[in-house]
Formats: sequence, structure tokens, C-alpha cells
Amino acid sequence: GVVQLVGTGRIGTLLLPYLPLWQRLLVALEEGIAAGDPLFEFFIDPVAFLTGIDGGGIGQIVFVPAAGPDDAAPPLEIDPEPDRPIEGAKIEEGKPPEDHRDDLTISGASPVPVRFIRPGGRIVIPSWWEFVPYNDARMQPYADLGFVSRAKRVADILVGSPHRRADALKALKKIYDRAFGRSARRRNVISLFLYSGAIDPSLRLRQFAATHPISWNSAGNDFAQMYTGDGYLHRPARLDALLRFYGNDRIDRAGVVQIMHHGARSNWHAGVAAALSPAVSIFSSDPGTKQPAHPHAEVIRDFWSNCPVQVDTVGPFRVTMLVG
Repeated sequence: GVVQLVGTGRIGTLLLPYLPLWQRLLVALEEGIAAGDPLFEFFIDPVAFLTGIDGGGIGQIVFVPAAGPDDAAPPLEIDPEPDRPIEGAKIEEGKPPEDHRDDLTISGASPVPVRFIRPGGRIVIPSWWEFVPYNDARMQPYADLGFVSRAKRVADILVGSPHRRADALKALKKIYDRAFGRSARRRNVISLFLYSGAIDPSLRLRQFAATHPISWNSAGNDFAQMYTGDGYLHRPARLDALLRFYGNDRIDRAGVVQIMHHGARSNWHAGVAAALSPAVSIFSSDPGTKQPAHPHAEVIRDFWSNCPVQVDTVGPFRVTMLVG
């Protein structure tokens, strides 16, 4: 659906998780994308693919590198200039990751600016708001240096010799299966989370009106949002990594949480609701479909006391807030 989405209108800033070329190709393998499929070009060079879509256009593309074990979002601070005029968003930029040799998406010419957020970096509207992305990309289990070296050599062939792509992709699959096993499920799990909230932790919710019940406390500060996409929090270790990256201050303030992968049980484990403890839980899904039948009942039960809300193309969720 990305082609249709990008073609619907102007996009100011497009956030993408960054993975090196060899790892992007592994994602294509797991998604069953053939070398001759037009979408395969996205995995070769996502910048060229996305900017080549007819439509409203993209202003800039910002890559979010994978978070390391020591990376964390900066602590919240009360802004020293609360009356400062609201300005445009500023990116806390960093250098491209070290593992980007011969990556066309970095070295190639691009019609739009391509930037990298620094580890733990944010997109900030000074004095007012912050967007804090989190890329939890990691190999499951971790790939050793021998595997990475072989995968990189095949990736170079895929890029340098388009007529050999089908054979190179088969070779990459053999390397992958040999390292991780043919029956391994979701061997490479990647997702991009996004926290969106006020910079000043002293701001309080004064009044609000919503289309659905929300368990907000009066004069609370938990009106920030957490978007999880198709994020995987299916194991305590992955949940702990997310909590460590954002810290208690932001997790406690994220009162509106979009639940992972339409409420699929494969992206969740019992206790996620207690850890995130949102004031309202958004399930973007269609429960009327027989397959894959999202959301799953056990996920809804886990969030039952956190005001679950069903959102689809017919039923929206809206909230208007006054903060100060």
C-alpha cells in the first residue's frame, strides 16, 4: 500500500528505519518479494523508489538508525522560553551508520534531501513538541561476521548486475537458510516506533472532548501519543528495550497508544498493557475479516481496562485537547 499512500498527497517528512542493503534484501526474502517484482526496487534503493512515485511528492526523507543497547532518548527538560514563537521542526541530525558501503540510498543522487537522525535523536518543534522515533531492528539471532560478509558480497551482485538478480537472490536465500534454518519464523524483525508529545513536562491537560471514553485524570500530563506500527513486543526483552530507550517519563506521558500490528497476538505478550498503561488503546483493524482476524481476543483482554477503541475506514477516533 505504500505506493498508493505516497501518491495521495504531499508528504513533508517521511521517516524510515535504516537498514544496510544486505539486511533490506533479507526483509525482501521474508516478504516473498521476487527479484523481478517492481517493489523489489524499494529494497535496493528506497529513496529512488519512493521519490519516483507519481503524486504529491516528498519534501525530505529522514532515516532512523537502529538503536544500540546504550542509546536512549534525551531526558525531558522544561523549556526556558515557554513564550517563544512556534517554529518549524528541526531534526537532530547525525552521521550515516558505518555499515553503509556502496548503499545507493546514501551514495546515489536524490531529488530530495536525505538525512539521518542521530542515535536517540528527535524531530523538535522548539518550545513545544517533539517526535522521537525508535528503530528496533535486530537480527534474531544475531548474525555473525561470516554471515554478514557473505550476504554483503551477494548484495553487491544484486546491485551491480541487475541481470543476475534472480540467481543472486537464490544464493542469498541459501546463505540465510543455512545460518538461521529454513523453519525459522520472523528471523529478521524490524519496526519503527514513534513517540509524539509536548517538550515541557509541566504542561497539563486542562479540558478535552473525545469520541470515545478515555481514562485521563483531570489536570494530567499523559496526553502524548505512541505509534507502534507493526512493532514486535512479543518478548519481555523487546519490551524492556523500548522502555529503556524512551524512559519512564515519556512512557508515563504516552496516554494514547496505537496497539501493535492491529492487535495481533504474534506482536504481543501478556503484560504489555500493564507496562504501557495507556489512557486509551487504539486498535487499527477490521475485526470482520476472517483472515487474519485482527484484533485477537487475548490482546483486547490485556488492554480491556485501558479503554480500547476500534478504528477503521468507517469509525474514527477523535480527541480535542486544551493544554497549558
